Amino acid sequence: MAQGPWLELMAVQHGYPDPAVGYRRVLARISLTVQPGEILLLRGPSGSGKSTLAHVLALWERPASGAVTVAGTPVRRAWVATRMRGRVVAYVPQHLALVPEWTVWATVLAALRPFRLPAADTVRRVWQALAAVDLLAWRTERAGQLSGGQQQRLALARALACEAPVLVADEVTRSLDPALSARIREVVRTRVAAGQGAAVWISHDPADQALANRELHLEQGVLR
Repeated sequence: MAQGPWLELMAVQHGYPDPAVGYRRVLARISLTVQPGEILLLRGPSGSGKSTLAHVLALWERPASGAVTVAGTPVRRAWVATRMRGRVVAYVPQHLALVPEWTVWATVLAALRPFRLPAADTVRRVWQALAAVDLLAWRTERAGQLSGGQQQRLALARALACEAPVLVADEVTRSLDPALSARIREVVRTRVAAGQGAAVWISHDPADQALANRELHLEQGVLR
């Protein structure tokens, strides 16, 4: 368990080259902490920088400036980020990043290969993750044959199987019906509470406010 915050950003700024203006700032001096046991809801209009912030929190992008600390470890080198991805921070991207030709089982299994777990533990993790999102019956189907909502659940199962203490999830429930969305929220709430982990939950769904114990609003790259 983390002795301090699971995630901490200090004065993080980020942006991208833009032919029209030279450089487009996306995040402006973002500072935040995510404590053990906390589920942070991040909201904001489209284009506000939420997905970019998710990439930084999940260690998939290195910010242009500022400091990122995960479980007390400063993330200054690419190898540190690589080591922590999946093991400490699991990520559900908005665009899912699924391989259409892979089966549901193989998709979740692939996330665990870098961990070199015993076979029995690997099977347990995949089975439990698929059961949590109600996809066991589709485990032999190819990802490209699933509905949009099923693909979202598959991306979440892939992250849950890592059993990382921190989950960063970007619009996980956007294509799910209310009953299934409620079930997914309960899965996340239970996981965070059981291990004193944490989650950053990015969503436009007002129902997700019931999941979080803190909410921040991002607008034009600034947290409010």
